[in-house]
Amino acid sequence: MILDIRGGLRTQVLELMLGIAKAGVNNETIDEIRINVGGNVVDTVRYNYISDLFAIPVPITISQNVLKQNVWTEEHFELLCELELNNSRSIIKFNKQYKQSLIQRFFFKNDSNNVLIHVRGKDRQVASEWNYQIMINRAIDYFKPIQLVGDDQNLISRVKHGYGSHIENVSSSPTMDFVKCIESSVLISSFSSFTIAAMMFDPNKEFLFLSKETASGPYKELHDKHYRCVDILMRNKFKNGSYI
Repeated sequence: MILDIRGGLRTQVLELMLGIAKAGVNNETIDEIRINVGGNVVDTVRYNYISDLFAIPVPITISQNVLKQNVWTEEHFELLCELELNNSRSIIKFNKQYKQSLIQRFFFKNDSNNVLIHVRGKDRQVASEWNYQIMINRAIDYFKPIQLVGDDQNLISRVKHGYGSHIENVSSSPTMDFVKCIESSVLISSFSSFTIAAMMFDPNKEFLFLSKETASGPYKELHDKHYRCVDILMRNKFKNGSYI
C-alpha cells in the first residue's frame, strides 16, 4: 500500500503513526510513503521531515497530491493507543544522529533529568504569556533544570524574562526540538500535536498539558474534537499525563 501523509513535522509524524497502525489492523504492507504538498500550503508543509528523523526501509517521495490520513478523529486516536513504537517490529527507526541519545534515554535511563516546556507561538497560539507563567511555576516545583523550545523566539524571550539563567532556551531546528521533547524527563505544553507526537515515543514520561478551560491565548477556541482526542490518549496511553 501507499501511505499518504501531509502537514508539518508534527502532523507528518502523527499521520505516519496512524498509517502504520491502519496497515497493522488491515494486515497490509507499506510499500511507499508519499508526502503530499499540493495545494495552497505554507513552506513548512512542503518539507520531508520524515527522512530527517527516521531511517525507514521503504521509499519516501514528495507528491503534489493533497491526500492525508485525517488523524484528528476519536476513532483514529483509539487506534494510535494500540501502536507500539519501541518494539523491534516497528518500521520507525531514528537516524544515527539521534539514535544514541535516545537509546540512552529509553534503555539505560540516562536521561537529561530536565523539565522541557514547548512554546507554541507562530501557529495557533493556544496559550497566553500568563499561561506560560503557570507552566514555568509548575516546572519550578520539580527542582530540575528548565528548558524551553519552540518556533517563536520573541515569545520565548518574553516568557523567560525575569528568570535569568535559571531557564535556558535550547531551541534549534524543528527536528532537534522534537528529539529534545522525547529526551526530556518531564514535558509541559499547551495544545500542540508536536508534543503529542513526541509523547508517543515515551508514553510513560510525565506530561503536563494545558487544559481547554485554562487556555487563554489568541487561538484558545480549538474545536472540542481535538481535546476529546487528547482525552483518549490521557486515559489510555499517557499514564503519567495530566491537565494543568
